[in-house]
Amino acid sequence: MNTTTSETARSGTLRPSDTLRLPGRTPRTALPDRLAMRVALWLVLWGTRPARHRAGNTDPWLDHRRDVDRDGREQAWLALARHTHPY
Repeated sequence: MNTTTSETARSGTLRPSDTLRLPGRTPRTALPDRLAMRVALWLVLWGTRPARHRAGNTDPWLDHRRDVDRDGREQAWLALARHTHPY
């Protein structure tokens, strides 16, 4: 763009209102769009919330299986520690 022939160069000044106004645009987002965005944001936040452990709602078999798996991992670490010499 040739700046010596532009409108700004000829007038010498640039008014702030010329840069901020967009023709054909509404100055504010419509109410239904704002409500939809608020609902969408709420759903995203609700969908990514951390899971809570609730006492009494767990399956006893799953609790037992989790304990057995944890015990197996602990035994594996202990066996590894017995066979590993730090020095």
